[in-house]
Amino acid sequence: MFKLIRVVPVLVLGLFVISTTVVAEVDRIEITSREVFAEGMEYGEVGSYEKIRGKLFYAVDPDNAANAAIVDLDLAPRGADGKVRFQGDFILLKPVDLEKGNGRLLYDVNNRGNLYMLRHINGGSRTNDPSSAEDGGNGFLMRQGFSLLWSAWNWDVRAGNDCLQIELPIATENGRIIRQRIAAEIVNSYGLTSPASMPLAWGNSRCYPALDAEDNSNAVLTQRGAPDGARVPIPNERWSFSRVESGVRVPDPTSLAVEGGHPARPDLRVGLRGRKPACCRPRSGGGARRHIILPLRWRRPVRYSQSSCDSC
Repeated sequence: MFKLIRVVPVLVLGLFVISTTVVAEVDRIEITSREVFAEGMEYGEVGSYEKIRGKLFYAVDPDNAANAAIVDLDLAPRGADGKVRFQGDFILLKPVDLEKGNGRLLYDVNNRGNLYMLRHINGGSRTNDPSSAEDGGNGFLMRQGFSLLWSAWNWDVRAGNDCLQIELPIATENGRIIRQRIAAEIVNSYGLTSPASMPLAWGNSRCYPALDAEDNSNAVLTQRGAPDGARVPIPNERWSFSRVESGVRVPDPTSLAVEGGHPARPDLRVGLRGRKPACCRPRSGGGARRHIILPLRWRRPVRYSQSSCDSC
């Protein structure tokens, strides 16, 4: 999904500004790297592009009605000003000379930290760190003069493969870690094989860990062979919170091992007591995206830092 925003060719950090009419905001930007894209390749009259990476520091007002849909936001730690803060990665590709651009920002709502805009529109390489001419594909978007922006929004994406990361605070109750019963559904996507163990979360995601990896007495595991099929309980003595390494079960609060291997095809559902819920889950991404898109009203620039950027 791509969002097109009209912008004004100002300083690069003018792409992130604060509107006085928006309570939630990006209030600080940290640039970690800034480099010429595709070794300075010229994209028609627009010229060369540069890539900027860094972190966006968000400030969210839990009392703003626009943020009411963000789950558990009212349970997040607040600063002295009453706002909840979190941070996430961003990547910006822009003309070196913004005056030569078309004055528009194209925002890619990335999929689980993976970048698709250059790949799907330009036919570029499959990469989360676009740097070369090959990564830019046929250069269509650059020749049109677009500035291209990606920002992190999926909390449960594991680090690696240059995936964009976002760091959210943990929701608490009166300063104490929340421990509640939750449900996790697992589908054996390995085909007809029966893996000895599988993670509780889908797609190499982070998940809420079980309270005690060595005690499943308060958990219930069921399986079904079709989406609308009846759930059949699996006795607790046949499974555990663990991963199998070289045939040995190792206690792991984020994995599930079933005696004889995970059944082929059907999905499993485990009800367990979990801990440390990330606040704003599951709609925090919408908030993060809104806070970077809506503030493009061009009122005043945000604060920024290049203290960790050796090449800036």
